[in-house]
Amino acid sequence: MTDAGDSDAKATAGVRRRRGGAGALVLAAALGLSVAAPPAAATTEPERLEALRDLQEGNRLFDAGDYVAALALFERAYAKVPSPKLFFNFGQVHRRLGRTVEALEFYERYLNETPNPPAKLRAEAQQRIGELQELVATLEIRSEIAGHEVTVDGHSYGATPLPRPVRVAPGPHQIVVVRSASGASGAPPFVEKVVARAGQHIIVDAHDAATRPAAAPAPAAPIAAAPTVSAAATSARVPAVSASPSDAGSGGGEHRGRFGLRLRADVDPGLAGAGAAAALDYGVLEHLALSAGAFRWPVQGEPVFGVSAGVTASLLDGGVRPLLAIEGQTYFATGAHLGAHAAAGVQWDMTSHAGLYAMAGVQYTATVLGTKDGTLFFVPSLGLHLRL
Repeated sequence: MTDAGDSDAKATAGVRRRRGGAGALVLAAALGLSVAAPPAAATTEPERLEALRDLQEGNRLFDAGDYVAALALFERAYAKVPSPKLFFNFGQVHRRLGRTVEALEFYERYLNETPNPPAKLRAEAQQRIGELQELVATLEIRSEIAGHEVTVDGHSYGATPLPRPVRVAPGPHQIVVVRSASGASGAPPFVEKVVARAGQHIIVDAHDAATRPAAAPAPAAPIAAAPTVSAAATSARVPAVSASPSDAGSGGGEHRGRFGLRLRADVDPGLAGAGAAAALDYGVLEHLALSAGAFRWPVQGEPVFGVSAGVTASLLDGGVRPLLAIEGQTYFATGAHLGAHAAAGVQWDMTSHAGLYAMAGVQYTATVLGTKDGTLFFVPSLGLHLRL
């Protein structure tokens, strides 16, 4: 049997050889195996190898978009090797599942509980936290009397005073504050319904819980909000999640639901000049955005203007991403003429709100615009993408 050091080296090398959309997620999985389990739960060499296999299979499923199955394998690997470095993996998969509150909790736990996290993963976790904080709401539940149980949408968050505000997803929520058994017998519960918006901080004043008229709390299904998950709870269960990713801002979901502005310069060897284009875009899916805009081409020294509508697809996650774009065009030169532009390239996101991209593609235009024998020619482009 190999020693633990050899096993870690092989595990790390084996995972890093993978290629795919997981990116930093795969790296975090490998690093997670390099941390010994706590003394109270010693990890054997076979368990470490089994955890590695679970992580590799989980990463494969993550790349394939089967996030629920990937989460189950990450949970199983964590049960065998409970390293806080794997909280990064949990944050990634919960973000893809649209569970912004849980993803935010896990990214924060990764930074708070992982000793000296790698700079790349620390930077990405910090970026995701900043994005997700804009997508959740917080409920600050106040009560002058200690010991009252607080539930939000059926989840218990402990007794008053709560140590921190409760994070929830945007939408309707029900807060119930029930007097403890040591308090006045038969005291009615405090019930409050609120509708939260992304980024909103709501103060719920439950000071008068003892004097409010009795109101039976209506049953409410849990709504994408959960208390901070303990390590034991994380290793013991697989949370019920939706199979439809709906994360935004980040990601999650990095671009879905976000407006943006694309500015582009096209160099056209066929027309011996350069053109400019500007378009507004909107992320309709996690990796797909629709756009509409206008452009200008120089033709025989004179500008020709037109309008466009198209779609842009970003193929992977991460700071550097491949792009595919196609747009239909209408030129206005001695009448209206149809055209099209298709290109492939790469985008580098400098921040969550700005990125540079370079593309190469082909352009189809009406022969009236001056092309000789045919209407198809090569067009390289440089551009800037700004996002709200």
